Amino acid sequence: PDLPGEWSDSFIDKNRADRHDFLTSADVVWILIDGRQLSNLESRKTTLRRLDLLVARLATMVGRPMTVLLVISHRDSGEVNQQDLTALTDAAAARGIAIDTVPIASFKRKGGESKAGFGIADLIVKTIGQAPVAPIFWPDRVGAPDQRAMLAFGSWSAAQ
Repeated sequence: PDLPGEWSDSFIDKNRADRHDFLTSADVVWILIDGRQLSNLESRKTTLRRLDLLVARLATMVGRPMTVLLVISHRDSGEVNQQDLTALTDAAAARGIAIDTVPIASFKRKGGESKAGFGIADLIVKTIGQAPVAPIFWPDRVGAPDQRAMLAFGSWSAAQ
């Protein structure tokens, strides 16, 4: 579920984990972060420190290896420093948390680098484990005419 920001803040700042017990049974956790905060020189270090603290608290609370998808929004505004992400994922791996970063862009901003919907399909596939097979839109069915309503109707009307 989408957690209120106040819950996440209290978890990071005060280690208030009582509202987050359900995470101990999660297979995958998404941590959504505004990519602009990671690319802005003024907010980058604070954001990375808070992310590191969040991952540390999550690792302590869960107490087992787990997968975290770091969903970095606003990909259309630019890329995040790869060295920062590597340092974050290495620190998380030492705590038993495997972080996979997934940049997304919900919209295409004028002059942006990514198209609308960038990364959303990748995020879903990484969450469920494999790409679902699209169902056949209008499958052909083989069977007796009486099993197909339109054919049965046509046969009945022709017999009249």
